[in-house]
Amino acid sequence: MKLESAKIWEYYAADHIRSVYYIADMSGAVLIYEATNLESVQAALTQLPMVQSGVLQTEIRSIATYTRISLKWALDILQ
Repeated sequence: MKLESAKIWEYYAADHIRSVYYIADMSGAVLIYEATNLESVQAALTQLPMVQSGVLQTEIRSIATYTRISLKWALDILQ
């Protein structure tokens, strides 16, 4: 676990990981990872010791900023 934490900290310190969350039942974790493409995220995750040893599996999802809320606030202000 110490090696895993060190690698996560390395990515965090390099401004790649924005946030880390544990799944409530401790069955895994969620990383908010910022990158220009999914391939670079996959390459980085394969360097995690627990992924390399087969203890963890990865699932990568691309997410985007929810902009509709800003539109709603802007419309509310204009009314």
